[in-house]
Amino acid sequence: MKDGDLVNLEEKLKKETSLPKKVEILIEISKRHLRSDLKLAKYFATQAIALAKRGKERKSFGEALNFYANILRIEGNMGEALSFAQKALKVGEMENNKSIKATAYQILGLIHQANGDFEKALTCHKEALLLYQAQNDELGLAIAYNNLSLVHWYKGELAEALEYQKKSLAIKEARGESAAVAVSRLNMGVIYEDMGEWESATECFYRALVEKEKIKDCAGIALCYNNIGEIYLKRGKLDKAITLFETAISYSEKIGSLPRKAEALGNLGEANFLMGNFLRAMNLYVEAMEICTKINQKDELAKTYRRMGELLLRSQEIKEAQEFLTKALSLALETGIKKEEGNVRKALGNLYWALGEKETAKKYFQESCEIFRNLGIRYELGKAYLEYGKFLVENYAKNIGLPYLNEAKTIFKNLEIFQEGEELEKYLYRLEREENKGVALLRSLSTICANPAPLTDFCRKCLSLLKEILLLEGCAIRIDSHHLTLGTIEEAEAVAIPLSSGREKLGILYLKFPTPAPISLSETIKEAVANIIALGLEKAKSQAIPKPIELETEKEIPFEGIIGKTAKMREVFAIIKKVAPTKVSILIQGESGTGKELIARCIHNLSFGPDKPFVAINCAAIPETLLESELFGVEKGTATGVTEKKGKFELASGGTIFLDEIGDMTLSLQAKILRVLQEKKFEKVGGRKTIETDVRIIAATNQDLEKNVKEGKFREDLLYRLNVVSLSLPPLRERKEDIPLLVDYFIKKYNNEFQKSCQGVTEEVMDKFFRYHWPGNIRELENVLERAIILAQGEVITNSDLPPHLQFLPQEDKRPELKAIKTKVKKEIGESEREIILNTLQTNQWDITKSAQKLGISRRHLYRLMAKYGLKRPP
Repeated sequence: MKDGDLVNLEEKLKKETSLPKKVEILIEISKRHLRSDLKLAKYFATQAIALAKRGKERKSFGEALNFYANILRIEGNMGEALSFAQKALKVGEMENNKSIKATAYQILGLIHQANGDFEKALTCHKEALLLYQAQNDELGLAIAYNNLSLVHWYKGELAEALEYQKKSLAIKEARGESAAVAVSRLNMGVIYEDMGEWESATECFYRALVEKEKIKDCAGIALCYNNIGEIYLKRGKLDKAITLFETAISYSEKIGSLPRKAEALGNLGEANFLMGNFLRAMNLYVEAMEICTKINQKDELAKTYRRMGELLLRSQEIKEAQEFLTKALSLALETGIKKEEGNVRKALGNLYWALGEKETAKKYFQESCEIFRNLGIRYELGKAYLEYGKFLVENYAKNIGLPYLNEAKTIFKNLEIFQEGEELEKYLYRLEREENKGVALLRSLSTICANPAPLTDFCRKCLSLLKEILLLEGCAIRIDSHHLTLGTIEEAEAVAIPLSSGREKLGILYLKFPTPAPISLSETIKEAVANIIALGLEKAKSQAIPKPIELETEKEIPFEGIIGKTAKMREVFAIIKKVAPTKVSILIQGESGTGKELIARCIHNLSFGPDKPFVAINCAAIPETLLESELFGVEKGTATGVTEKKGKFELASGGTIFLDEIGDMTLSLQAKILRVLQEKKFEKVGGRKTIETDVRIIAATNQDLEKNVKEGKFREDLLYRLNVVSLSLPPLRERKEDIPLLVDYFIKKYNNEFQKSCQGVTEEVMDKFFRYHWPGNIRELENVLERAIILAQGEVITNSDLPPHLQFLPQEDKRPELKAIKTKVKKEIGESEREIILNTLQTNQWDITKSAQKLGISRRHLYRLMAKYGLKRPP
């Protein structure tokens, strides 16, 4: 709704003489503000109530009471919301007005649902359903079905929840109610998520997001981003999850929705906890608990208590953990949310395991597993089986725990949860008898190969696994086609195992066994290891879309994942090649989203190899009071109940620490960083013992540090020590020739992740990509393409698949230099594409089916490209 529409409504209000009509207009104005400003929405709703009451218009009074009650519910003020909804219900009963009564029952049901009283919620929603049926109100029926679906979902009754939601969606789609369809899409996504159908869930959330953006529903947008983030959180993609949760918090603050903010804060805390940022996580949990307590949001409060308890348990603060978990269980039982009850009982199992009370721990683990089995929630069931299986193995007998661990492995494999699957495989390996170790090793490698990871990540995981379970002194993989060696080893002292696929030589695996070797591998096992790694290499290499960058002085340089061929990017590659063998400090400058951390990881891998620690910390994302302890650690006993904690500098010793957004660091902390650079020493917070560290510092910033020095915000001596080598990353708007390469890379990346078959973008879309300013740089382009691939209905991404700000981008920029870039790029793309297609056809003896499969496109699409480039089978 445009501002002009609000002006028209206000003008209409001034002219209107009918009191009921005035109330109706006031409610309509309030509705317009409800999407973006709760305070204004409440103001106009209270005006409507006062006007209807003064004029003794009972029908208008009941409608206004209902509307105000719903605003209070959205705000999170459940006590007042309940009072106003009950008043509206009384008015409806006195007037025998089915519409007012149905709406009041609907709002009461939602309030009881938020308070965890699901039986009362079901009763209210069923009453609303009967009243809507009596009025033949289709939209009301759709709302009632939706609400019944949500209550069943909260109770863990997924089949019933999905059935009701499908009924709701069918009515909304038949009526063409796009905003209402978005609500059902959002709720269906939540149900699919619990069922483990994560691709379907993600698509539902993104389709809901599109509709929420159209109507500028900030609270709805926040919920969409939060729910998408939860899926990434479960899949272990924590950086992406954090970005989504932060976006959700931003939208919830914009509208003033405390329930949405509390949910996102809790999830953001969980992501930081999984990354090892315990103090940051604790801070976020405390903030979430304060909001939940203020608005009496018991379901979210139970979850946050449980998360805090798990954090404290990990920190060895057993007594405090027990207090939080006890409160979490009490709230979970009070609200009746079985899913959260299962999670709390699992956490209590781990608590009593730590206390040495095995029988009590066993009881809680069993109860947790039973709850998730009954609910049919696969992810939580897998996690519960994993914890219970480990507990049984380590406290009773291996043969008792193994069935649970194997069930967990199957669930993780089906859900494609690779990180936890790999850790479980390592654990299972250690349980194998000596004669079965070769088989266990192959199974563990197969799990890694199933994960479609980029080349460097894949090799790092393989080397880490081999080194750990074979007790090697060293290992490495040399990839011939990339002139890339991952791992450090003297080749002459190691066993060399060729890696090949058919006749193609891929590289060599080097293994250095200690003397005497504690484990011996048969030739058969060695051959199987080589075959599995070779298969994984082929998969990993297929994700690196562009060929290695060719410079004038070097044939091939392994900058995997760093894409670009412009002059500015070639300068960056040349500097990286020179500084990588050294240990000098490096300062990377560039706008947010230009790839500063990716460059830092590349330098680290070329300097130390992926088997050495690379520790990243965002100095802007952590409060000043916590940053020092995150960097340097905390000494045990610094305060009552405080346990010892290693800091990032200690964890990064022997490798690289990446200090992102260092321009946000306080002057006092800058002095301590300077000392580490100068003396390679530091002390923990509250500690007296000096710790030595051999760590390379790579810093990054999007600020002008020289300007900050002049303003007294940054130490000049620290800038000089950091800025031994400076790298300046160009923003995407200054390297638009690279856009097609980046588009191709991200399309193939997300095709693989979401099992899509997108072949590219339309000319209109590419044209907009060239004209857009890209304030978020490459990160923004990646997010746009990820969303578009999920939403795309056909083989190519069209304008309708883009976010609103790109769909409605102003017409073409007439600047001649931009046209020249686009013309040049289109020509280069055409020449490159023609060459790739021709080579593929010739390699496969012009077999269309094989060539299309090799190119990853359909036969029909290949025929179109052959016609486009005039390619014909030779006679």
